[in-house]
Amino acid sequence: MSEEQQIEVKRKKVDEESFSAGRLLGVVARRDPELYERLKIYAEQQGMKPTEIVYDALQLYDEFLTLSAVDAKSLVAALKLLDHLFKRLMQMMLTLNQFFTSEFFTQQIEIMHNIRQQQMQELAKQQAEEKKSKKQELKEQIMMSVMNMFMGLLTNMMTNMFKLQGAQAPQVQLPQMQPSSSLNIGKPKIVKGSK
Repeated sequence: MSEEQQIEVKRKKVDEESFSAGRLLGVVARRDPELYERLKIYAEQQGMKPTEIVYDALQLYDEFLTLSAVDAKSLVAALKLLDHLFKRLMQMMLTLNQFFTSEFFTQQIEIMHNIRQQQMQELAKQQAEEKKSKKQELKEQIMMSVMNMFMGLLTNMMTNMFKLQGAQAPQVQLPQMQPSSSLNIGKPKIVKGSK
């Protein structure tokens, strides 16, 4: 079949449908002209064709006939079944929600806890290293102070001894202690002056 023939077949189907719908609308127009006018107004307001309005109306009528055949017992049984199914669905959703939510948050909390522990360990290491370096510095300063004080006392004692003996005390320059960078403190160097 060529394209022109296919288009022609489609047109015939559409024309047949239009004629059938037009016949129905004609019946409505003859029996109740006011209803026909209202249908035309509804179609214009909705931006639809009158045939589409008739189609929607027939669908509603079909649903009406189907539901009117249902007795009250069947309707109540259907509503109970729906209620039961909705309750089961809600229980399933709540259970899944609790499982995923609690599992998700548990994992996130564990990850955050592990990160925090690592940070605390690193901070403790840094603080321990800082304490060690501060202790080392303090030890060196104390040693230097003690050595300087000891050397000062030693010099005073020597000077006093020479004065008591009546001899002239040689001039002695005391070494100044400098803090060393390691734990080993260097030996003081004594420089003897001229007599």
